[in-house]
Amino acid sequence: MYRIWDREEQEPLEYIGQCENLKSRLYRHRRNRDEALVFSYALVDDGDEKHKRRQVETDQIGAHWLETESAPRDQF
Repeated sequence: MYRIWDREEQEPLEYIGQCENLKSRLYRHRRNRDEALVFSYALVDDGDEKHKRRQVETDQIGAHWLETESAPRDQF
């Protein structure tokens, strides 16, 4: 699980995502932006990892929506 921010914006959260290869995924995000990425990540532990990642991603997007009444900028 990872989140990407923009230091310059009022609503800085740009994207919430989940992936198996974080380095590769962040590299692809960086190619689509001019600025350096600011990100955080958390590891998902045992169990059905893909299912857990998708559930946590959905929960994070929902929490962001409840707080700001908008999706992260690049989410959809």
